Amino acid sequence: MTTKVQTKFGTATLCNDGYYHITSRKEGNNGKKLCRLIFEDFYNITLPTEIQIHHHDGNRTNDNIWNLIPLTAEEHTTLHNNK
Repeated sequence: MTTKVQTKFGTATLCNDGYYHITSRKEGNNGKKLCRLIFEDFYNITLPTEIQIHHHDGNRTNDNIWNLIPLTAEEHTTLHNNK
């Protein structure tokens, strides 16, 4: 069973990588991670492409704004390797 949720950014589908990705096309967000869109919308910014979103609690489906931390790829890797 595929898990889908309706969001203001379009239909999000839980994908094999454990993240919700937008899978509807009409909103222009197709393929984007829901966590990134939530972060950008909340802070009214567009993150540079090299910035990744880390889920503080380790749950990739917990896209609560307070669980999302922007990091560079290097910072993200270091954080995960030190756990």
